[in-house]
Amino acid sequence: MLNFPSDPGAGGTVQPADNVISVEIDLLQNPDRSWCVSFDWAAIQLRQAPRPVVLFHGLLSDGAAWTSQWTTRLDALGIPHDSSATLGDYASIQSNADSVAARVAAARARFGVREVDVVAHSKGGLDARHYAETAADVVDVIQIAAPNGGTPLADVGQLASIAALSVSNTVVLNYFASEAAVQLTTDYMATYNSVHGLNGDVRYTVSAGDYDPACAAAAADLSCRTLDRMLLAVAGAPGDTIVPQWSAHHLAGTSKLTHSSAGADESAKHRLLIESADVFDQIRGSVTTNLGTSLAAAEPDCQITLFLAGTVAQGGAFSASLDLDGTAEAYVVLLHPTDALGFALASPDGTVVDPAYAAGNPAVAGYEAADFYDGKIAVYDLVDPAVGTWTVRVAGDAVAAGESAFVVNAFLYQPDIRLEASLATPAVLAGTPLVYLAAPTDAGTPILGVTATATVALPDGTLATVTLLDDGVAPDTAADDGVYTGRLLDTSQSGNYRAAVTVEGTAPTAFTRQAFVLGTASTTTVASSAFSENPRDTDDDDTWYNYLDIGFDLAAEYAGDFLLTATLTDGAGNAQTVSQPVTIATTATPVTVTFDGRTIYDNGVDGPYTL
Repeated sequence: MLNFPSDPGAGGTVQPADNVISVEIDLLQNPDRSWCVSFDWAAIQLRQAPRPVVLFHGLLSDGAAWTSQWTTRLDALGIPHDSSATLGDYASIQSNADSVAARVAAARARFGVREVDVVAHSKGGLDARHYAETAADVVDVIQIAAPNGGTPLADVGQLASIAALSVSNTVVLNYFASEAAVQLTTDYMATYNSVHGLNGDVRYTVSAGDYDPACAAAAADLSCRTLDRMLLAVAGAPGDTIVPQWSAHHLAGTSKLTHSSAGADESAKHRLLIESADVFDQIRGSVTTNLGTSLAAAEPDCQITLFLAGTVAQGGAFSASLDLDGTAEAYVVLLHPTDALGFALASPDGTVVDPAYAAGNPAVAGYEAADFYDGKIAVYDLVDPAVGTWTVRVAGDAVAAGESAFVVNAFLYQPDIRLEASLATPAVLAGTPLVYLAAPTDAGTPILGVTATATVALPDGTLATVTLLDDGVAPDTAADDGVYTGRLLDTSQSGNYRAAVTVEGTAPTAFTRQAFVLGTASTTTVASSAFSENPRDTDDDDTWYNYLDIGFDLAAEYAGDFLLTATLTDGAGNAQTVSQPVTIATTATPVTVTFDGRTIYDNGVDGPYTL
């Protein structure tokens, strides 16, 4: 039996274990013969040894999330693992990728290996993917419920955050104001995916959830999983209530798995996917599949009305108007911190809809309240809500101190009136205007005569308002075409420009629509110098170089963190692009970018190359 090193534990470095080889000579068989033994060397080859698995949790979680299923099952299989990583709850993808790198390095030292497999949940899947993009010590990346295309719920969260800034220099939920929350928006991930790819030396597997609330048989009872139905309507179905399936399976080059459940079996919901034995077994027994496919973003089922924001003190009350303009179903949602708030609606005819009304009239109204990330959520589900102006009422039932901030809005399910909003150019240099566009339609026909604005949260948290016009005057390209355009002139700050684009109209009835748009501005220039190249042979086969490293110095006008994208093009036009986060000082900062040697070799084109 071989004597393997003992596990030094998290943070430890493995120490070699000695094995003794004994040779016993049977002198009784030939007592008169002399003998000798000589050993030159001995080697033991393991045909298949399990690679250690390093596990990374998602938002507002920790390593304990893996104990109910993964760590016990890995122990039973004899697979070494490390689930001790602690990723920042609200930290960026790039920052957490540094933590992934440190934990992978620690696991390699602990288990005495050159390579590991990575399993990651939710945003941890994005953090792990970012690290693996340029890593040479990861063989498999297994993502569970990772929002590779972002999630529409993050877009909604940004609208809530912007609305809260208008009434209080605070946040409704800490999560909404975090850098992580911005990065989970569909706009951010679209930009991220345009410059970030997959590592050709890494196998990627993505498991998505497909949860069905199974309320069709209880169609007359809107209390059936009200919150789950609302989340799926907003985030997109099929999905796990937080991340739609299209987002998890957004990338070509990944093997795609789906775990489904319905009703009381909630194993396909976002947080519960990593606690499912079926998900573990599916991943363990998976084969590479659907590598060439990529699911595009789905058209959202819900449209967002105006976000209302306010504050309420203990014993206080708040009321405001909210227009519902005709839909088969509407969800009216309250988001707030940990304080207890009362929440009720009054229809245009004065009918008060509160939790008691919903309980007594489940065919027309449903209600559910629950914890939601680091705050609370309450939802009313209304079937065929009356067209007109509704009143929202919020009461301070139990506010611990001062005032509690909150936001309220309505999601209209598959309405005729829809809004598409965008930026002409999402990323600009500082001082270049950001141009916003809004295109409201009614059953596909452009709507004229609306009031359109963009409320922009600048990088420092202050708000600016941009008026959007359809008058044919620049930046608007044509009058009365239903596309409303306006520009934000002050983009002197570096960072994200989060915008709530709003349109308000009166025909065919009073309506409002909102959509989230993300722009960025950069305030610095970067100079490059001192280029060098170094081909690398990492497998000692003496046939071709595995990698081409190109080094150079960068110096920024203003020091900071940057995304560096480098493209190497040969004389035939074959291009290979890599990207990586870099921290650049105002003085010369050495940087190395690495290109895949196999790709260069397969293209078969001699230099020179252009970087």
